[in-house]
Amino acid sequence: SEIISVPGTSSVINCSFVTYSNEAKSKFLNVPEEDIEDNGAVSEIVARKMAQGARLVTNSEIGVATTGIAGPDGGTDEKPVGLVYIAISTPRRVVCKKRKYKGSRNRVRKKATKEILELILEETENYERD
Repeated sequence: SEIISVPGTSSVINCSFVTYSNEAKSKFLNVPEEDIEDNGAVSEIVARKMAQGARLVTNSEIGVATTGIAGPDGGTDEKPVGLVYIAISTPRRVVCKKRKYKGSRNRVRKKATKEILELILEETENYERD
């Protein structure tokens, strides 16, 4: 919602998905159910597959994905509240970063959004240089 609140966004964003459920991740982004079952929805492999799926199913140059536990509930010892994976897929590579943010649900979401925007800038600069 932070990204699409900027006027003119429709000139660069082709499509977006909100895939909270595991079923939606598989149905719309082609994330293999086995990857979700074996690793959980909040995992590096799922974030990578979501970004790849977003890019491929929309025929876009870049696919971006986040998956995480923003809170205030839902965390475990293994996957605590604030755990977020951010991923970007380009035709050349997929980059995924694991982050652990502190704070409220909104703060976690804002930090993840800021970092994904920075990653998009970094990757597009690399893409343009190559």
